[in-house]
Amino acid sequence: MFSINAFSELCRVALGLIYDNLMTNLREAPMKSITVEDRHINHNNKSEARKMGLVPGVVYANGFGNHPIFVNPKIVQGLLQEDPHQQFQLESENTQLSGCKVKVQAQAKHPITGALLHVDLLVVKD
Repeated sequence: MFSINAFSELCRVALGLIYDNLMTNLREAPMKSITVEDRHINHNNKSEARKMGLVPGVVYANGFGNHPIFVNPKIVQGLLQEDPHQQFQLESENTQLSGCKVKVQAQAKHPITGALLHVDLLVVKD
């Protein structure tokens, strides 16, 4: 029969092993990516992009300022349904943005349909 101290130690060791295994799996899991396009700010550009199924957004980062972008809302919403706090890697023709790790800082949704209207991405440092 186990004493309370022995049982506590066994639980602590088991939880430590579970935590180590989880962290190893997280480090080895491939990072999901989001393709973004540069956005030149004008009203017609936004309208045309929305017709193509893209929504406006902004990438915020220290060091190289804010970058207006367009992103596919279906991809963003699909990835956020898996885990709303996960980080993504950006794919872009813009060399400053390509390869950056980001997380969703804020999102604006239509109050009735729930459609994504705007997304703010924050660059995350390693």
